[in-house]
Amino acid sequence: CEPRNFPYDIGFDDFTNNVIRLDLNVLLEGYYSGEGQMNPVLFNTGADISTAISDTITVELRNTSTPYSVVASKMVLLKTDGKAIVYLPLAINGGSYYIVIKTRNSIETWSKLPVTFGSLTSYDFD
Repeated sequence: CEPRNFPYDIGFDDFTNNVIRLDLNVLLEGYYSGEGQMNPVLFNTGADISTAISDTITVELRNTSTPYSVVASKMVLLKTDGKAIVYLPLAINGGSYYIVIKTRNSIETWSKLPVTFGSLTSYDFD
């Protein structure tokens, strides 16, 4: 009986206790339609009913030294305005990691430098 924000997803519930929140801004070149917006790829393929969602992305955190092991990985929805929210394990709090974005139709992209994580962290790939 929780109120949900648009776009509605009744398939799962986000538990945000004891997690680190990462706010991302990512515009994918192949999906870009201009003026800071991307095409609603999932809607256009019939996989989603919302025109506010562009596609799914996988967000990985990787160690800062070779072999750059994956510390955490989450698949999340990327909105057409390039915003995504990722909830990550509390264990990464205070650590520094590279942020890696993977999609099905774009080149894997890494943050330029490692990012230090706190309870709320933001990163802009622009």
